[in-house]
Amino acid sequence: MGYIRAMMFNRKAASGRSMPRMVLDSLPLKKGNTVADIGAGGGYFTLKIAERIGKSGMVYAVDTDERSLSFIVKSAENSGLGNVKAVHTDGGVPDLPPRSLDLVLMRNVCHHIGEPEDYFRKLKGALKQKGIVGIIDYMGSGSFSFHSLFHHSIDEKELVMWMRKAGYRKVISFDFLPEQSFTLFGPE
Repeated sequence: MGYIRAMMFNRKAASGRSMPRMVLDSLPLKKGNTVADIGAGGGYFTLKIAERIGKSGMVYAVDTDERSLSFIVKSAENSGLGNVKAVHTDGGVPDLPPRSLDLVLMRNVCHHIGEPEDYFRKLKGALKQKGIVGIIDYMGSGSFSFHSLFHHSIDEKELVMWMRKAGYRKVISFDFLPEQSFTLFGPE
């Protein structure tokens, strides 16, 4: 079941509606970066990031589903990417090396976090001083959709408020995704 789920996540992430190339081009990725893809799903973005940051970089694929993580590791091996490491989490802040991350990407995950201010406050310990947290999630206001009906969304104003209380500042927001907000945050 995990592999089927992972493939479905990858198909959706790769779709034109998700605009993966624009998302990747908007992230401050450099060769040698260390990145955490939290809520990695099927690993679509994990592998694309691994390609962009090169062999000297590292991507932590973080997820609650161990079968999806296994799928990601095998996909990385099949693609010749030796810079992907799986990290299992129970949904709490993942165990990542302190002050190691240049970037955290969280795509369609934040609406699952129970105590977001506490979560992001703790996550800050894994970020480098100038690290960035990129959050993509379904918009919670102004739309009548599956995502808003079943609370699989976040109002961007609420997200900014959570992040401010957790000690982050908004760096930039992008508005090219039709159903999602996309915002980069940095630590205060």
